[in-house]
Amino acid sequence: MLRVMLIDDEENALDFLEILLREIGRTEIAGRYRNAVEALQALQSQSVDAVFLDIEMPGLSGMEAAERLRERDPHVQIVFTTAYAEHAAKAFDLRSTDYLLKPFTKERLNDSLDRIVLSKKSFGPREPAVEYPQIRCLGGFNIQLNGLGERLPWRTNKEKELCALLVHHEGRQIETAAILEALWPEYDLNKSKTYLYTCISFLRKSFHKYGIPMSVNKVEKGYAISLGALRTDAARLEELLRAANGDAPLDDGLYSQLNGLYGGAYMGDCGYDWAQEKQAALASRYVAVLRLFYAGFQGREDAESAEDALERIVASQPDSEEDGRELIRLYMDTRRRNKAIKACRQLIHNVRSMLGVEPEEATMRLYQDLMTK
Repeated sequence: MLRVMLIDDEENALDFLEILLREIGRTEIAGRYRNAVEALQALQSQSVDAVFLDIEMPGLSGMEAAERLRERDPHVQIVFTTAYAEHAAKAFDLRSTDYLLKPFTKERLNDSLDRIVLSKKSFGPREPAVEYPQIRCLGGFNIQLNGLGERLPWRTNKEKELCALLVHHEGRQIETAAILEALWPEYDLNKSKTYLYTCISFLRKSFHKYGIPMSVNKVEKGYAISLGALRTDAARLEELLRAANGDAPLDDGLYSQLNGLYGGAYMGDCGYDWAQEKQAALASRYVAVLRLFYAGFQGREDAESAEDALERIVASQPDSEEDGRELIRLYMDTRRRNKAIKACRQLIHNVRSMLGVEPEEATMRLYQDLMTK
């Protein structure tokens, strides 16, 4: 029995969908909502196998709701229900399970349920629903308070950086002198200490106000943060990377978990010098695992997944000419010349702008071949 949630701003549409699902008899309806925000709030305290989601809704649109659902649970199956075919491309970019054009038949809806069951099998056992708050270090730094995208507000940028620095050390002590050097190197000792104490006070008050089970503690010569039962997304990513490099099978479920979690570079574009070493190390390990999956997908002749893995490699290393050329050839082999040309031009631009050099001869030769065909 599949647990499903129905979201549509039209009561008649909800009634129609619920009637068909009850006639088919393969589902348990966990809730029906005319407002996506209310549905997301309900999903904080329960889990479902699939969400049937209208796209055109006032306030939070179906597409926006789907993105937040994906953040919360990469495995949830999303079936868009809409009267508009033009949203299909975006829907499948979000890896939706199906796209139902209204009005649909009971037979077509039954096909969607079959797809949900098959997708669930490919993902393997379901993981527990994501709990909040969450500490996000990938793609930037923030503490997400709930599934609605609300984040802990920072009074100052230095308060945020101090929190990030403490989290970066994962409970280990950081000496006061090292904190001052990292955050306020331009100020004299007394002034920088004043700023430090102020930021620590801000953090403690914010944790208390928003019910975040974290604390900043004075220890010996410095400070350490206690995360309580919370874990950062970077820590979970490292665990999955170890599994991918160990004895765990390189299945679709592990691949999906990795990519659902990797939201970008460690500490993103925050500009924290102290994070650069870990940023580079995590990115390198992630790309190495993507290469393992790419080889595995090629070995089983799964062209679609292989292309996805290679596109992620190129996105992570946009100045890598060897990877870029391989992706361009893949597009050419599948008769997508326009996409190949666009990728080649982007590669040439990346090499020139990021490395400050001219592209390799093989890259320019490939570009000439594309333009003459």
